[in-house]
Amino acid sequence: MTSTQFNFRPPHIFKNMIVFPETTLKNINSADCNDSVTGLCIRGKTFQQCIDICNTKKDGDGELLTCSSGYYISDPNNKKKSICVTLREEEFGNPYYLIRNKSIYPLLDKYKSTVFINKNKWKFPPYEANIVFFKDFLTLTNVETQLGIKDFPLNDKNIDIIFNDINTKNNITIQIIQDNAFESRGKEFTPVKYGDLISLIIPNTNLIMEPVVNSNIKWATMCITCISLKNKIDTFHIIPTKDSNKKTGDKVLYTDKFHLVQGTDIFGLENYTNTAKLFYMPISKAISKEIPVTFKFTPRMKGFYCEDKNKCSSISYAMLDKFDNEGVGTYKGKKIYRTPGCFSTCGDEILVEPRTNFLKSLDNNENYKDKENNKSYSVFSSIIGIIIILFSITIIIIFIYQLIKSKNNKNKTLSRDATVPPQNNNSYSLSYKAI
Repeated sequence: MTSTQFNFRPPHIFKNMIVFPETTLKNINSADCNDSVTGLCIRGKTFQQCIDICNTKKDGDGELLTCSSGYYISDPNNKKKSICVTLREEEFGNPYYLIRNKSIYPLLDKYKSTVFINKNKWKFPPYEANIVFFKDFLTLTNVETQLGIKDFPLNDKNIDIIFNDINTKNNITIQIIQDNAFESRGKEFTPVKYGDLISLIIPNTNLIMEPVVNSNIKWATMCITCISLKNKIDTFHIIPTKDSNKKTGDKVLYTDKFHLVQGTDIFGLENYTNTAKLFYMPISKAISKEIPVTFKFTPRMKGFYCEDKNKCSSISYAMLDKFDNEGVGTYKGKKIYRTPGCFSTCGDEILVEPRTNFLKSLDNNENYKDKENNKSYSVFSSIIGIIIILFSITIIIIFIYQLIKSKNNKNKTLSRDATVPPQNNNSYSLSYKAI
C-alpha cells in the first residue's frame, strides 16, 4: 500500500455521517450495487438525498434496512448522472479501513467520489491499535513459558510446530483467518471476538495449523477444495481464561490471555520438547498438570500517529508504551491509528459541517441554483418589505401628528408674539403662541 492511497482531504460531519471527499473503497468490486441494501444502485439523486435514503430506507414490510455506510459518485458535467450505493452493514467489517483515495481507480478521475460512514455506528477516529483484527500480522506467544513459534524453511512439509525463545528473527509471523472465507468478504477489517472459530496460517502461503498423527500440531497444506466447513480439524475456538472478565462476543485485545480449543480438547505445549499438541482433557485438568495452555497474540505491524500538525508518522507496535481495555494503544501519550495517513486528522482534529458549496460540488444539481436564486429573491423581497413597512410607519406618524396639531389649534387663543418685530404694514409675519 502506498501512502498516497491514504492521502485525502479532512473529513466532514454531515447530518449523522462522517463524509470523506474524493475517496472510494478498497476492492470496490466487492462493494458494488449488488452489495447495497436493496441490491441495486440508486441513480439520479443528490448527495443529501443519498444520505437520507441510507438513514430511512425500508423494505416492503416497513422494516428499516441496515445501512451504516456507502458512497456517492457524480458527474460534474451531468447532473443526472449520479450513483448512490448504500452498503449492507453485515457484509463488511469496519468501513473506515476500506477508505482509499479515489486515484486508485483512474476511471474516477473525471467524477466526484465520496464515502460516507455513520458516526453513531462506527466511532471516529478509530483508535483500535490494541484490538486483534483478522489478517493482522502477529505471533502466538505462550504465556507460561514465554516462548514463540519457531521459524522454519517454508519448503519443508508437515513440520511440527515448535515453540522457542521469543525473538523477532527466530519466531514466525502468522495471521488469523475465519473458518469460512465465503461468509464475509470484509473479515480482514473485523475484530476477532471470543467464541470465534478461527484458523492460523502463514501469510502468503497455503500452510495452516492442523493436528495430525499423535495429536501433534503441524504446518499442513490448507484444503482449498473442502466443502464441509464445520468441525474442521484446522480450526480452533478462542476462549477467555477463567480469571479474566471477558466473555463470548467480546473483542480480543493484544493484552489479553486466552485458550485455543477444539471441542473439549485444548491446544498446549508438550513439556520439555515445547511441541504444540492437542491434549484430550478439560482446561482445568491441563492447568493442574502444569501444561502450558495459555496464549496471547503479539502484533508485528506498524502503527501511525500524529507526530505533529499535518504529519502522520509510522511506528512499530513494539514501541507502543501503553494499551488500554478500550482498544486504544498510545506512544508518548499519542493515540495510534492502524492505517497510514491518520485519516487526514493531524491538522484538523475538529470536524466541521460542510458548507453549501461543498455539497454543490458533489451534486452539481440545478436545485442549488434554484436555492441560490430563491435566496437572492428572498433577500430582495425582505428589503422591499422593510422599505414598505418604514414608509407606512412614516405616513402613520405624520397623520397622527397632523391630527393632534389640528385638535390643539381649535383650542388656542392667538396673540401677538412681542418677540417678533413687525415687518411691513402691508405684509408682515406673525409668530403665534398659545396663551
